[in-house]
Amino acid sequence: MSRFFATILPFCLAAASAHANLAISEDPILYAVRPAVSARSEFAALDHIGLTDEAARTALTMGCISRMGMASKYAAQYLFVQNDLLTKPEQKFFAYQLALCRERQAEQCFALKPPADFGSEFIKFLGASFAINLTEKNSSIAQRAVEEELKARSYGYLEQQMSFERGIKAIGDAEKEIAFIMEPTEAAESIFAMKSPRVRDAIESILAEQEGRSKEAWKNLRPEQVYALLVGASSAANRWNFLQGELRSLKVESVAFKGHCVLADLTLEVVGQTAGPKTLRVRASFTVFKDGSIRLLGNN
Repeated sequence: MSRFFATILPFCLAAASAHANLAISEDPILYAVRPAVSARSEFAALDHIGLTDEAARTALTMGCISRMGMASKYAAQYLFVQNDLLTKPEQKFFAYQLALCRERQAEQCFALKPPADFGSEFIKFLGASFAINLTEKNSSIAQRAVEEELKARSYGYLEQQMSFERGIKAIGDAEKEIAFIMEPTEAAESIFAMKSPRVRDAIESILAEQEGRSKEAWKNLRPEQVYALLVGASSAANRWNFLQGELRSLKVESVAFKGHCVLADLTLEVVGQTAGPKTLRVRASFTVFKDGSIRLLGNN
């Protein structure tokens, strides 16, 4: 590598850290574990919301997986740079292995497609069968055509489900491979099951950094600012759309912090433009970015 590139690489790494939410470190493990640490926090945030609607839960889950893919992509880029910056051959190879694994996992996250909702597939079947019966005058031919349509729809739905499960398993297998690269003797299922002090310290340092930022951002929010984060969303549990100008009071009943996520139970007194006054009980999760800004992750 030329002296010019050797000189600018650290500065490129520092500039990109604002986007990847990573700090420069000589230990590649810090980069390698962060996507999984952040993803675990987001899945805990989804569990807090407690959605019962399968389609809504799938949509939020896919959002988490997509963000994990982006985090894995950035982590891979950092690890490839680490491979260039480190001098010891064993450290370079270690960073390179982790980079390849995170890069592959990013591709798996981006390629994952959610399975179709069975209800929507059934509605499509009804529409198709209705069209068949309208256009086919021979009832026996129409019946066979409808049966074939149902078979095709059912097979397509099941195939989507199996493809989705295979994709999820591949993402999980990548986590297992990363744990194996870090410490082959442990044979851990994930980094969170590892006993290595080096890995545990990396996980704890990331959580401490993220939770410190989350607590600082949350404590500065006034009730009306919390409500502003909800505006534009809807609550299926309360059958309510959050609109500007309807809030009368907001009380935070409880709040917990999971990495970069804020998990809150809220009681809102609102006055709807047409529905009148109402008390809403809302479980909401928020995500805090490196610059301290907050946005809604989801709510019940």
